[in-house]
Amino acid sequence: MTEPLVRMIRKPQGAIGIVLLAVLAVVCLLGPWLAPYGPEKMDLLGRFRAPG
Repeated sequence: MTEPLVRMIRKPQGAIGIVLLAVLAVVCLLGPWLAPYGPEKMDLLGRFRAPG
C-alpha cells in the first residue's frame, strides 16, 4: 500500500492531487464551523426587497 503512495508523491501531479484531496477533506470536516447557518434559514424572497 505504501509503494503506490510513494510513487504518487514523487510525481508533481500526484503530490498536487493529494494536497487538493487533503484540503477538500479538511473543508468538508470544517464546513459546519465555516458556515454555521443552514440552507433552510435563508430568506430567498427577502433578498429582492428594497432596503429599509
